[in-house]
Amino acid sequence: RPEQRRSGTAQPRAQRGAKEHEMKRQVHTIFCDDVRNEVGGKLSYMGVYSGTLLVTEFPIVLPKLCVALTAITSAAEPFKKMTFRLLKDAETLAECVLGKDDLARARRSTGKKTRKRSEERAQSIQTVLMFAALKLDGPCQLAVRVRTETEELRGLGLRIGLAAAQ
Repeated sequence: RPEQRRSGTAQPRAQRGAKEHEMKRQVHTIFCDDVRNEVGGKLSYMGVYSGTLLVTEFPIVLPKLCVALTAITSAAEPFKKMTFRLLKDAETLAECVLGKDDLARARRSTGKKTRKRSEERAQSIQTVLMFAALKLDGPCQLAVRVRTETEELRGLGLRIGLAAAQ
């Protein structure tokens, strides 16, 4: 039997479920000191930052900073265009444009399934940006943007600030 919504209109559970389980496109970010390739194709993240990186002084040169990015969408709506960008405040530090071949390879990796099954599957595209000797003149915010054919996705950023004096 149909369930009542608060507005008083009835909507069958099957129709409601389709919207509730629809996958939204998203981007995940990991800021860390290093990314290592392990046996079996695994990645290990060393020195992971959780939103904030505090330094003892500015200007400072970070010996290495890595940003691991994963963009996710439903296999039923694969990415057709994609550009990863890393911003330091308003300045673009890096931009990585994925070509049609890269995106086609990602689509093939999700496999061919029935329409219903493909809606349950996800397509993910990963990249790692590595910076050596990154000079920072003062406090800043690093931000991740992923431009697709239809929208701009925003990943979690990293605030870089001055640690309190001891």
